[in-house]
Amino acid sequence: MKKYDEIIKKEVFVCNCCGEQIAAVDESDRAAFLDVRKAWGYFSKWDGCIHHFHICEKCYEKMIQSWLYPPDVAEQTELM
Repeated sequence: MKKYDEIIKKEVFVCNCCGEQIAAVDESDRAAFLDVRKAWGYFSKWDGCIHHFHICEKCYEKMIQSWLYPPDVAEQTELM
Protein backbone atom coordinates (compact mmCIF):
# COMPACT_ATOMS: atom_id res chain seq x y z
CA MET A 1 0.00 0.00 0.00
CA LYS A 2 1.17 3.53 -0.65
CA LYS A 3 0.73 6.32 1.84
CA TYR A 4 2.20 9.72 2.52
CA ASP A 5 4.66 9.95 5.42
CA GLU A 6 4.30 13.34 7.10
CA ILE A 7 7.69 13.07 8.83
CA ILE A 8 9.88 12.47 5.78
CA LYS A 9 7.45 14.26 3.42
CA LYS A 10 7.48 11.44 0.89
CA GLU A 11 5.12 8.82 -0.42
CA VAL A 12 6.08 5.41 1.01
CA PHE A 13 5.26 1.75 0.52
CA VAL A 14 3.77 0.01 3.56
CA CYS A 15 3.37 -3.76 4.03
CA ASN A 16 -0.30 -4.70 3.82
CA CYS A 17 0.28 -7.58 6.28
CA CYS A 18 2.21 -6.04 9.17
CA GLY A 19 1.88 -2.31 8.44
CA GLU A 20 5.62 -1.65 8.54
CA GLN A 21 7.10 0.91 6.18
CA ILE A 22 8.99 -0.86 3.39
CA ALA A 23 10.58 1.99 1.45
CA ALA A 24 10.05 5.48 0.12
CA VAL A 25 8.59 5.37 -3.39
CA ASP A 26 11.72 6.93 -4.93
CA GLU A 27 13.88 4.24 -3.22
CA SER A 28 11.66 1.27 -4.08
CA ASP A 29 14.07 -0.13 -6.68
CA ARG A 30 16.54 -0.86 -3.84
CA ALA A 31 14.02 -2.38 -1.43
CA ALA A 32 13.00 -6.02 -1.15
CA PHE A 33 9.23 -6.51 -1.21
CA LEU A 34 6.53 -8.27 -3.18
CA ASP A 35 4.35 -6.03 -5.37
CA VAL A 36 1.16 -7.84 -6.39
CA ARG A 37 -1.49 -6.60 -8.83
CA LYS A 38 -4.27 -9.05 -9.70
CA ALA A 39 -7.13 -8.33 -12.12
CA TRP A 40 -9.83 -10.86 -11.28
CA GLY A 41 -11.66 -12.48 -14.16
CA TYR A 42 -15.08 -13.84 -14.90
CA PHE A 43 -16.82 -16.11 -12.39
CA SER A 44 -14.56 -15.21 -9.48
CA LYS A 45 -15.81 -13.71 -6.24
CA TRP A 46 -14.08 -10.44 -7.23
CA ASP A 47 -15.08 -10.38 -10.91
CA GLY A 48 -14.06 -7.02 -12.39
CA CYS A 49 -11.93 -5.96 -9.39
CA ILE A 50 -8.22 -5.24 -9.32
CA HIS A 51 -6.39 -6.01 -6.09
CA HIS A 52 -3.01 -4.33 -5.51
CA PHE A 53 -0.88 -4.82 -2.41
CA HIS A 54 2.67 -4.91 -1.08
CA ILE A 55 4.19 -7.50 1.25
CA CYS A 56 7.54 -7.07 3.02
CA GLU A 57 10.18 -9.78 2.88
CA LYS A 58 9.52 -10.92 6.47
CA CYS A 59 5.78 -11.37 5.91
CA TYR A 60 6.38 -13.09 2.57
CA GLU A 61 8.64 -15.62 4.27
CA LYS A 62 5.97 -16.33 6.92
CA MET A 63 3.31 -16.65 4.22
CA ILE A 64 5.15 -19.18 2.06
CA GLN A 65 6.06 -21.31 5.09
CA SER A 66 2.34 -22.00 5.52
CA TRP A 67 1.90 -23.26 1.93
CA LEU A 68 1.62 -26.94 1.13
CA TYR A 69 3.80 -26.46 -1.97
CA PRO A 70 6.59 -23.87 -1.87
CA PRO A 71 7.01 -21.44 -4.76
CA ASP A 72 9.32 -22.36 -7.62
CA VAL A 73 12.63 -20.58 -7.11
CA ALA A 74 15.18 -19.95 -9.86
CA GLU A 75 18.50 -18.19 -9.48
CA GLN A 76 18.82 -14.87 -11.25
CA THR A 77 22.08 -14.71 -13.18
CA GLU A 78 22.05 -11.02 -14.13
CA LEU A 79 21.32 -8.41 -11.51
CA MET A 80 20.49 -4.90 -12.64
